[in-house]
Amino acid sequence: MEKERLLAPLRRHGWDATSFQTVKSGLSYWRDDEDAFVAFAKIGRVLVALGAPIAPRDERVDVAKRFVAHAETNGNAVCFFGVERDFVDAMALPHALIGLQPNWDPREWSATLSGAPRLREQLRRARAKKIVVRHIDVSEAAALHEGIRRLVATWLGLRGMAPMTFAVRIEPFTALEEKRLFVAERDGVLLGMVALAPLYARGWLIEDLFRDPSAPNGTTETLIDAAMKSAAASGSTFVTLGLAPLAGDVSKSLRTFRDHASILFDFRGLEAFKRRLRPAHWDPIFIAHTENTSGVRAITAVLRAFARGSFIRFGIETLLRGPPIAIWVLAILLVPWTLGLASFDAEKWFPSLGIQAAWVIFDIGLVIGMLSLASRWRASLALTLAIVVSADTTITFIEALTFNARRITTLGDAAVVAIACLAPTAASIVVWGSWLRRHPSSPSNDRALIE
Repeated sequence: MEKERLLAPLRRHGWDATSFQTVKSGLSYWRDDEDAFVAFAKIGRVLVALGAPIAPRDERVDVAKRFVAHAETNGNAVCFFGVERDFVDAMALPHALIGLQPNWDPREWSATLSGAPRLREQLRRARAKKIVVRHIDVSEAAALHEGIRRLVATWLGLRGMAPMTFAVRIEPFTALEEKRLFVAERDGVLLGMVALAPLYARGWLIEDLFRDPSAPNGTTETLIDAAMKSAAASGSTFVTLGLAPLAGDVSKSLRTFRDHASILFDFRGLEAFKRRLRPAHWDPIFIAHTENTSGVRAITAVLRAFARGSFIRFGIETLLRGPPIAIWVLAILLVPWTLGLASFDAEKWFPSLGIQAAWVIFDIGLVIGMLSLASRWRASLALTLAIVVSADTTITFIEALTFNARRITTLGDAAVVAIACLAPTAASIVVWGSWLRRHPSSPSNDRALIE
């Protein structure tokens, strides 16, 4: 479907915070007529709709029901992700709270700042560090194209998880002519950006909020301040920062996930950041699903949509990025291996007792280094560990080929040698991934996800 065919009804009826995301890539479309459509991802036999239908507000429910009927005729279930209370109530479908959405009246932003001394202090800090935020038009955005790509790639490299898609797919240059783009600079160097995406029938969504790790404190708040003031100047009465996932009184299972997945995604931290901006109110956001599927199946389909359809591929990509949890796991697994190494028969497995002791001491140091890196990431430590583990891999393979191979007499022996070779290889890949993703000069395949 051509972008203009999407934008025409979107300009008339875009309402939900998810509405502008429907023009991004990776989605399928069901068109009711030239004035209404549903954007969705097909996950198995579940069609995951991105928000409510793009349609006149008094027709959205009818359009949604026709979409559901169409899906069920073809043997599919439907769930609607990121919908608000009025739509859920009108559809009368099973539903679950998935988070809260903070909203502001930008005309009241100055009053909000007056009552928020910590927020004003952040703005002062950015000014003191000579951060300048300015609006750029489409032509200037094109000139800054490569700089913006580098900024986004650097930001993605600092995330613990692999890049997600669906409602959070990062495409800062899609429909750029429809947005208002602001950049933060110091001495002409790009350090941050934010976009106001139009919710045409309602106001604006603050999206594509990125900050370079070298940017001083207050840069993010200064970008939001500029966006709020721009929205107020346009006469808008509504601005949102979008969903704070798993905020609020979500189900027990979702609370458990929120509390135990923080090492990969800081749900509470994101909510706390949005609360510091003093929203006027929070709207509950839901996932609703048809009767021919369960809530668990619907939520699983949504998660797969964010994970680009495959948990396995997404998990492997995340692991290869070297997130803190992967470093923790490697360090923990290394402890029993080191204890086993110390108890092995030195005459059978090592050229000498001294070499066995050296390997044990080396692995103890490696455990300490990895635990330190998992607790606080440092580029120099990550690079040192990556080089050391790579050397460990090389030496282990040489020792296995020249000494251990001819001493293998059982399957158990073969398994020990295989583990000894493969474990440092895997560790090397993970630690190098940790360093490469966070190193500003390294190539990043995250850029392939950025238009």
